[in-house]
Amino acid sequence: MSENTPRKARFSVGLPARSITLRFEPIEPVSVSAEIELPLLINEDGEVTHQMLRAVVGKVNECEELLGRPGVRVNDARSGVRDHRVIVVVGPNDPAGAVETCKRIADQLFAALRTVPGITIKVLSANHPGKPICEFAA
Repeated sequence: MSENTPRKARFSVGLPARSITLRFEPIEPVSVSAEIELPLLINEDGEVTHQMLRAVVGKVNECEELLGRPGVRVNDARSGVRDHRVIVVVGPNDPAGAVETCKRIADQLFAALRTVPGITIKVLSANHPGKPICEFAA
């Protein structure tokens, strides 16, 4: 066979391929939040304490943003003063990596607030609200 002679292609024929249908269903992001809870002392002004906790969350969030991370936002509907407790609930600004973001924020908040008696910080999933993903308590 010379170099200019075309080669014949050989194909083997097997069983025909089965036809399949691919379906893509949207996956709902896991709704995760970090919850800071502090019991009020007798005669303690809950609104002042609530604003103090929000300010600490704001500073931690500023650090997150400076590091190029998406940060968190306060959920005003779930935050406030009730039943002699101050509660501040934060959720991630970006659902991608929500669990990691909330764990990191909870860890940073606890580092800042661990000397406050009675403080608890939990990372909760909407799918399992009674079982914290992680919890910090003073």
